[in-house]
Amino acid sequence: MGADFTDNECLLTDRERKNMKRLARQWKPALILLLFGGMLICNPAVAESDFAYRPELCLTGPIVDDVLWTASLEPKITSDAQQANEISLVGGFYWKPMDYLAVIPQFKYVTKGVDDSSNELRPRLAMELTGKAGVCKIAIRNRFEYRMKEDQDEYWRYRGRIKIKLPKVGTITPFLYDEVFYEFGDKDELNGNEIGFGGGLPLGDQLSLCLDIRFCHSRSEGKWGTGDINFLTVLKYSF
Repeated sequence: MGADFTDNECLLTDRERKNMKRLARQWKPALILLLFGGMLICNPAVAESDFAYRPELCLTGPIVDDVLWTASLEPKITSDAQQANEISLVGGFYWKPMDYLAVIPQFKYVTKGVDDSSNELRPRLAMELTGKAGVCKIAIRNRFEYRMKEDQDEYWRYRGRIKIKLPKVGTITPFLYDEVFYEFGDKDELNGNEIGFGGGLPLGDQLSLCLDIRFCHSRSEGKWGTGDINFLTVLKYSF
């Protein structure tokens, strides 16, 4: 006699069904992230890309209720260098006049290698809008920066970024990231794009860590290159 599949022993209980749905909701962001990352990593151009490691240290603290000061150290180490061949120092403020709006004035100093002629001063101003789309949090940042490189023409650059934070998986908040770069001046063109994924997690009440993989593409002489892979670790301490 065949098995009776109407028997209660062969059916999931309401509690088991709820647990399965809960697990599916919890792991769905991780699956989306893995799929997105797999599509990027499996791109044939990745094999020809250069690699860079960018360990960042960020400090922030309150000034008044809606204003924070920020400071960060941002080295960049490429695969063909044994030491940091680019170091950036960034200082500024983070002002949130409204729940959905942040204004971020900053000043960035960049030094590359041992050649002083490659140093750069970069004042910049950004406005970031935040909101929700279903279970996801979305942040759209528009940044204008004035690039002053030694012995080179100065010019403005626009950077538009969208960051989508997915629901938490345990204590980790996964996210997707895309940023475009538009250079004004002689070039006056869209000449850069960074797309990637990562996750952030708290390490304590005041300390957090963010891991981020970015696929960076640039345009030169009208052609897009194969791009570089950047791996970021951002350690942030909030006073």
